[in-house]
Amino acid sequence: MSTYQYFRSQGLCGTCGKEHSSESLCNVCKRKRFARMSRKINIHKAKGICTKCFKHPASSTSQFCTSCSKAKYESNKKYRKAIYERLKSQGICVLCGIEDARPGRVMCQECTDKEKQRAQQKLFKILTA
Repeated sequence: MSTYQYFRSQGLCGTCGKEHSSESLCNVCKRKRFARMSRKINIHKAKGICTKCFKHPASSTSQFCTSCSKAKYESNKKYRKAIYERLKSQGICVLCGIEDARPGRVMCQECTDKEKQRAQQKLFKILTA
């Protein structure tokens, strides 16, 4: 058993072994870890290296490499889909998440009107370009 695992099993900070709340690290160790990670991220960002895996070159449009960007996109897509399905099943507007959706629809009237206006503006922009 590692020192970290022993400290955690005793309900102590996994790093320094001091008593604290129910989290795995005390506030002092959390601040130190945050500062250390911030420095590491800033150094890698300045070098043009991915700030997630710290291995591959970052893409020109992001701070992540292509594989981390793709993984993040897929993760976000699953998360957004789960939220969409939950709101839809509860009969709540999937855009604002506040109002009740119209019967048989997934959006409230206000969001429907906004979406129509946005779509019309987009179409107008395309047609006048």
